Amino acid sequence: MFVEWMAEQSRVKRAGLRTQPWGDTVFKIRGEDVLSPILTTWGRLLRKSLTQEQSGGNGPKCQRDGVFRGAVPPSARNSKCPASSTAVSGMLASSHVSVKIATQLSVLFETILSHILSILLKSDLASRKRLAPNGNCKKDFSEKNSGIEILDNGRTMNDFIDDMITELGSKDSEEPFFVASLDSLYIRHLRWVTELPRVKPFYAVKCNNTPTVLKTLSALGTGFDCSSKNEIELALSLGVTSDDIIYAHTTKPLSHIKYAYSHGVNTMTFDNEDELRKISLCHSKAKLVLRISVDDSKSAVRLSSKFGAKMETVRKLLERAKELDLEVVGVSFHVGSGCTESLAFKQAIADARQAFDIANLLGFQMNLLDIGGGFSGRDDYQVTFEKFSGDINAALEEYFPPEGGVRVIAEPGRYHVDSAFTLLVNVIAKRVITDHVDEHREGEENPNKLMMYYVNDGVYGSINCLINDPTHKIELYPHREVASCEQRYKTVIWGPTCDSTDKISDRSCLPELHIGDWLRVDNMGAYSASISSDFNGFEKAHIYSVVTAETWHSLNPSG
Repeated sequence: MFVEWMAEQSRVKRAGLRTQPWGDTVFKIRGEDVLSPILTTWGRLLRKSLTQEQSGGNGPKCQRDGVFRGAVPPSARNSKCPASSTAVSGMLASSHVSVKIATQLSVLFETILSHILSILLKSDLASRKRLAPNGNCKKDFSEKNSGIEILDNGRTMNDFIDDMITELGSKDSEEPFFVASLDSLYIRHLRWVTELPRVKPFYAVKCNNTPTVLKTLSALGTGFDCSSKNEIELALSLGVTSDDIIYAHTTKPLSHIKYAYSHGVNTMTFDNEDELRKISLCHSKAKLVLRISVDDSKSAVRLSSKFGAKMETVRKLLERAKELDLEVVGVSFHVGSGCTESLAFKQAIADARQAFDIANLLGFQMNLLDIGGGFSGRDDYQVTFEKFSGDINAALEEYFPPEGGVRVIAEPGRYHVDSAFTLLVNVIAKRVITDHVDEHREGEENPNKLMMYYVNDGVYGSINCLINDPTHKIELYPHREVASCEQRYKTVIWGPTCDSTDKISDRSCLPELHIGDWLRVDNMGAYSASISSDFNGFEKAHIYSVVTAETWHSLNPSG
């Protein structure tokens, strides 16, 4: 199958061996060449763009007059190219093509690559026969009950957003809303199985529990990290099998342990003796995973002060498990959220090896390593996913080589969903402060005029990351077209509640907005909707999921 082929080629490449050519194996499906026509088209577009550049730039008006079409965020002008189009960008740069054309063609290549991967994975996903507890094949998505908007006939996510804004306007409503791109989940999953072929992701449900997200990831073959009865219940209700769930919480209520037992969820974590006693009373046949405390000093959110057994207590805990006749099968750890040092995983894996060795000496049959989370969901993060993956793969090869038979899983959350969600908020009120005096900043044409806007979502709602998540940086920008000649003003953006701490931004520089305008916030999938509130009576943002027709058919082969 294609996913396994990608993983194998990635492993061979890292080992310094020659990879198998893709050739007919990949780019011919049912005898049809799907690559040559696309590359021919791309080459034609490249030559056309080069001709335009050399002839003085008679490109589209949206390129000449400085207008951002399709709500391109200002930060995108300086953002890194997508990982899969990096080589193309380098080629274009070496050909002395302008940054504008290089960026456009890199995005084009990213779209083409996604389309190719969608075609190639369709047959792979169709062959996945994952059985539900009753022995019947797990149901595919169906358009009737999925709650997913399929983008066909060339429609884009921007088209969907425009349609939603029009529809809300016709209903005299301006409620905030998310748009979730399931294509983004799909592409992130492909990247994971390519870079970490030995590590099966168990998605952290707490990060974003949107049902369409869970359905998509389940269709892609991920497992699920659940932390409570309700999360287990949600996963099971969507057709996830109990074997694909790890109850990854070391301090569980007794009633939740009983619920896991009654629904066949056997794999769960512990880090103290009292937890072992509770489990022995409620779920004596559980398959236990010892969570150890590791160095998380390089992470923005450190977890070791609350969870994880110190290495010096490992033997005592394992001996107590033995006395209680409990089965310990593995070790887990978490290097913390917002990890900035990939070598933290190497040291943690080495520590896990020590715990494995102690357990083996005590007679436990150890077969599971859980390397936790800590993976960023953004491509502009200071440490790339490829860097993390490289160090993890090297450490696994050293301490847990494949021939040892240890199954390796992880608990990514924000990695999958952060970039998949876009938030739309509405300007519901406005104040103009004309006597404001502040230090003039570049880009501000009127430093003495301060704009204040009040939007219908804030830090008590979807943008709670400003309080709860120090790793999350946000940028608001207008959904409408913005001309480069428009005057910019220092801007403060407030949330809707009566609390003065409900401030979203006070360092923005935006063109003048009006009541009823919409602002976008990208990268809002992680720890946003799942922990928002309706404080002051303001409604939570609704979530709309969209997917291109190509990806839809890959996820739903029978449809």
